[in-house]
Amino acid sequence: MSGDDGLSSGRVTHEKASLAGADAVAHAMNLAYPMGISFRDLRPEATMSVHRIVADGLCVDGLRMPLRYQCTVGELPTVIAGVVRSGTVGFHAGDLTYRVEMGAGFVPGQPGEPYAGFVDHAATQIITIDAGLPGAVCGLIPDDAPRPLRFLQLHALNPSHDAAWSATCAYATTVLTEGNCTTLVVDTLRRMLAATLLTAFPNSYFHHDPLAPPPGQTGAATLKRAIDFIEAHAERPLTLADIAGETGVTGRALQYAFRHTYDTTPMAYLRRVRLHRARRELLAANLVTRATVAQVAARWGWAHPGRFTQAFKREFGIKPSTVQRQPPRPHPH
Repeated sequence: MSGDDGLSSGRVTHEKASLAGADAVAHAMNLAYPMGISFRDLRPEATMSVHRIVADGLCVDGLRMPLRYQCTVGELPTVIAGVVRSGTVGFHAGDLTYRVEMGAGFVPGQPGEPYAGFVDHAATQIITIDAGLPGAVCGLIPDDAPRPLRFLQLHALNPSHDAAWSATCAYATTVLTEGNCTTLVVDTLRRMLAATLLTAFPNSYFHHDPLAPPPGQTGAATLKRAIDFIEAHAERPLTLADIAGETGVTGRALQYAFRHTYDTTPMAYLRRVRLHRARRELLAANLVTRATVAQVAARWGWAHPGRFTQAFKREFGIKPSTVQRQPPRPHPH
C-alpha cells in the first residue's frame, strides 16, 4: 500500500536523551523547540532528560527538568499544550499569567505569539500539534474560520477538564509507545487531542456551536457528495474540514444537515462506515487472511481492541470475534 493509505502502518519514532550542563540543555531545548528560546538563571550544573515521540504531525515530549530557570520564547508556529506531572511551571502571555502545579494542564502561550515562562524542578508532558488541526476538527476550513485560534486563559476550565486533558495525553502516549499505530490510529489520536484541548481550555472557538442552524440550507445533492466522499476515502485520515471543503459548504452547515437529516454527524457517519469495512474484513479473515481482531481494529483507526469491540457490538449487536458466523448486514445509508 502507498504511504498515503490510511490502512498502512504509521511511522512512529522515539528519541531519548539525557543532557548535562547549561549549554547542552539550552542547545537541546532550542533544537527541540526552534522558537528562539532565551534562558535566564540556568545554572552550569543543570540537567534534563527528554523522551520524544513523533508520528504523522503529532509530537509528544516527556521532559524531566530537575532545575530552575526562566525563559522567553519567540513565536509559537504550532499549537502546544501540556500537563505538569511533578513540580511547578508558570507562563506569561500577553495579559494572561498562570502558575501550574502537579496534575494540572496548561497552554504556554498563543499560537503565533511570544511568551515567557519559568520551570521549578518539573516533569512535564508536552503535546505539539499542527496549527490548523483545531480548526479542522471544528470543521472550519481556512475561509470559514472567523478568527485565529486564541486561548482565553492558560489553564483548564476546572479540575474535571484538567483530568480529561491529562488522561487523554497519557492515553496517547501509551498508544504511541505500545499500540499498533496505523495511520488511522495516529490520525484518531491527533483529532482526539485537538478536540479535548478545545473542550478543556477556553478559546476563541469554544463558543462556536457546530450544530447551530446555519443561515441557509444544505440540499440533498450536497449531502450525497459528502456521503460519497466519506465512503470513497474512509481508509484515509479525514477531518470535518476535509469533508466540508469537498462539498463546498461550511463545517457548521454540514454538521447541521447531517444531524437534521440522519440524526448523526459527519464524523460519526465516517466511524460507522469504518466499522462496516472492518466487519467486511473480518468476514473474509477466515477465508483469505489470518488477520486478528486487534489487527483489523488498528487498520480502521481503533488502537484499543476493547474499545473497538464496544463500538462494534453497539453497531451490530455481536462481538467482532464471532462476526464470521453472522450473515452480512446492509451498509449504512
